[in-house]
Amino acid sequence: MFRTERSIPAVPVFGFLVSTTLIILFSWLGESPNVGTLKLDILNVFLIAAVAVNGLFILADRDIPRRFKGLVRQWFLPKENLVRINSGEVFYTIFVGVYGRNHFSLRCLIASILSSTIFFAIFVGSGVLVATPENSASIIALLRDEPSTILVEYLLPNIVADFFALWQTRYFLRLIKDYPIWTIPLIILDVLITLVIFFLAIAFFTAMINEENVITALSPAALEITYYTELSALNDRQGPEVGTITRANYLTTYVTSVWLWLVLGLGPILRGLFWRKSGETPLGIAFRVSEYPMIAFGFAISLTILGFGILTWLGSLFLV
Repeated sequence: MFRTERSIPAVPVFGFLVSTTLIILFSWLGESPNVGTLKLDILNVFLIAAVAVNGLFILADRDIPRRFKGLVRQWFLPKENLVRINSGEVFYTIFVGVYGRNHFSLRCLIASILSSTIFFAIFVGSGVLVATPENSASIIALLRDEPSTILVEYLLPNIVADFFALWQTRYFLRLIKDYPIWTIPLIILDVLITLVIFFLAIAFFTAMINEENVITALSPAALEITYYTELSALNDRQGPEVGTITRANYLTTYVTSVWLWLVLGLGPILRGLFWRKSGETPLGIAFRVSEYPMIAFGFAISLTILGFGILTWLGSLFLV
């Protein structure tokens, strides 16, 4: 079912190393007796995630066809004598550069799994950072003592849902590229469809774990029970550790939607790091954005991830 692409040897090796590092890091954090130390050390999760995302864009910069790279460059560094490039067109091109042209390819599958794992770790790490010492300890204990539960009940459904949500994102990006006027309606529709995909994945895997009939598990009555169970978890009624993992799961699901949000407004902000009307910024010159536009974009995303981690950690010092 899955077809390979030219760059497949580099992507899985990179993904395996990063994912393994994240797992080892969480295991090591779980051994630490000092929860206060955990809050500081877990910032490494954000650092590793930033490096991983940047690495994916480095691979994309290497693999993307030269004519597509020129399109991204022209969006980053617009010139008056050339045709203006709309954001939908450039972000669809970047998307293809990261995940490949064929969605049901091994490259796209591994890149999707990697991004789901990375952002799940980021959001769980954020939960640990802002939690009280007691709750931080319970979250770490759950990660350490029940890794199979985390994998099967949380991460695996998320990975499957993300892969199909990413397929929908790919289609919506293509529509926005051709019909920019539909950007806002499609972004609103994406929020609803992504939630439905994730909810159905949760119901499906819950049925599999409980050895129930899948068709029955997807009936309206069963879905209503699943809804209230998820709502209970989100509200910490099943414990703060379960609530933190559940919230991380839902937040990770919407990472696929970031591509559409970039089109709407975040993209121009990121572009401002590298270009102004008078020409390239010092950062744009340093990163040679005219030659390596994908690497520059990956750096901007990685910087955002790392900044989020630092701000969350600083906030935890005052909130807890």
